[in-house]
Amino acid sequence: MKNLLLAGLFLLAYAGYAQVGNDADVLQMGESHLAVTTQDGWLNQGLQVQTGKLHDAFIDQTGLSNVAAQFQSGNENYAWLSQRGDGNFSVQIQDGHLNEAIVDQTTMVSWGIPYPLLNRAFQTQKGEGNYAIISQRKEGNEFIQDQEGHENYAQADAYNSFNFSSQLQKGRENYSVVKLAGDENVSFVSQHGRDNYSYLRTVNGDRNLFDVDQHGKGNVATAEVMAGGDDNYAEIVQHGEGNTAGTRPSWEGDPGVLQGGSFNQAFIDQHGTENDAKIEQIGTYNQAYQLQEGEENMADIGQYEDFSFAKQIQEGEGNMAYIEQVGEGSDETEFNVAIQYQVGTENLAGAYQMGTTNLALQGQFGTANMAGILQLGADNFALQGQFGEGNMAGIAQMGIGNDAKQFQCGEDNLALTLQTGTFNESLQMQEGSDNVALTIQTGTGHSATSLQFGTGNVSHIFQSNSGGGSGL
Repeated sequence: MKNLLLAGLFLLAYAGYAQVGNDADVLQMGESHLAVTTQDGWLNQGLQVQTGKLHDAFIDQTGLSNVAAQFQSGNENYAWLSQRGDGNFSVQIQDGHLNEAIVDQTTMVSWGIPYPLLNRAFQTQKGEGNYAIISQRKEGNEFIQDQEGHENYAQADAYNSFNFSSQLQKGRENYSVVKLAGDENVSFVSQHGRDNYSYLRTVNGDRNLFDVDQHGKGNVATAEVMAGGDDNYAEIVQHGEGNTAGTRPSWEGDPGVLQGGSFNQAFIDQHGTENDAKIEQIGTYNQAYQLQEGEENMADIGQYEDFSFAKQIQEGEGNMAYIEQVGEGSDETEFNVAIQYQVGTENLAGAYQMGTTNLALQGQFGTANMAGILQLGADNFALQGQFGEGNMAGIAQMGIGNDAKQFQCGEDNLALTLQTGTFNESLQMQEGSDNVALTIQTGTGHSATSLQFGTGNVSHIFQSNSGGGSGL
């Protein structure tokens, strides 16, 4: 009797709307389904098809030429679709048990915002207990959600116009949220496995692009563009278990990729277990790349102002790499560049640069090596290469035109270089174990070379004012 009453009410509603050119069709096979369509306007079309048991489907449309279609099979699925405005198009497809899909393409006229126009929403869910929601507020947005498995969650919100989002999740208990405020932003999320987490957000920025690809278990990827940020690009790829690019918003911490300004690019690629990566870029035309393979590696890049480039590559276990650059370049010829490459276990590399056209290169291969570079000024160059175990290298340069190079091979060697002034150069090379080299140069025009081979050697070079010298 209940189904007959609902069918009678539906036919009365359909007949009334047919007079103004709306069309609603319902096809149900199975037991105890509920389908409700409400349409107000002209040339709206609604289609509901349900097979199985105990499905609920609701369509609510107001405006001109909106299209809504719902297809459900299985048991106890729920679909709700609401559209206000003109030319909106939505499709919901669900197969399985206890899935829930929601599309909300409406806005409050009291806010002074016109009804949404020409939005597209596509939701597909297969499995059990999946939840998908799409919310679009203005015009020309297109969102796609495809979930397969158990208890996955996908949310996509558009607050402005002409945004695109694609969310694909397969597995169990994956979580993806996309919030796009601004125009012409694009996001792609693909997660396969279990307990993966992705959170992407723009704050009133335009033409930003996100790309997240996670496979495995318990990976976390977060990226955010700050208010007014335009034309930024962020890519995060994580395969394995427990890799993190940032923290969940409910936790204390920052996004894996945080960008403010314009034309910045960030890339994170992690393979293995419990690797951690973070990129923060504030300014314009900055580029950052991180690649980690292994276990419990950590990489951190911070770039501020303009025209900086940073790259970190780590392979092994327990390695740490840190780069911070404050660039003051005016074009692509005045980039700061920092590159770190570590292979092995528990190596540590750090580089800090301020100014323009600084270059820092660090390579470490082995176990428990440490390398640090500090450069302030312009046209500084520093190169560190360490091979072995327990080696330590440090370079500090302040001024213009400094050049320092350090190479160590063996165990427990120590090399330190301090240069201030202009036109200084220093080369330190050590092979063996327990060697110590110290070079300090202040003034202008110095050159120093220290070469040591064997065990327990010590070299100290101190130069000031002008001139040159060498110590062996």
